[in-house]
Amino acid sequence: MKQKEFKGKFRSILWDVENLDVDGKKYFTYKEALEIAEKLGKRLPDMWDMEELIEHGYEWSDKRKGAIIGGLFFPASGFYYSGKNGGISHMDLQGAIWLNGKEPEHYPYKTYLRFHIRGNSPTFEEHGRDEQSKLPVRLVQDRWGKNKII
Repeated sequence: MKQKEFKGKFRSILWDVENLDVDGKKYFTYKEALEIAEKLGKRLPDMWDMEELIEHGYEWSDKRKGAIIGGLFFPASGFYYSGKNGGISHMDLQGAIWLNGKEPEHYPYKTYLRFHIRGNSPTFEEHGRDEQSKLPVRLVQDRWGKNKII
């Protein structure tokens, strides 16, 4: 997977340039996302990683159907909802990626970044209801700083 480096105030982050795709699977529960990230030696971005990326710019692309955040393209691939009326919804209109929560061990809600066609900027939202809901995943890897991996 190709990566792009962004140097923040306190650490340097390698961002995967595409959403996670595991044998054609592109939507993951929060738990699945954490497990895959750990296996790959990476992690989910946290809110601070996203805020630093957003500082590098945000715009919606009608042509590409998605958001360009910090020079990286995030497709508007919708959401996967489980249940009676489950399935993918809001394709080409909005998208999201899972984020590490505020305090992952003690915080009951899962946090994600949401962006959409009518939005001037992405929003951070919390999800705490359905453990089977699935979102796309974009992984990061720390290059230096507190959580150095490489």
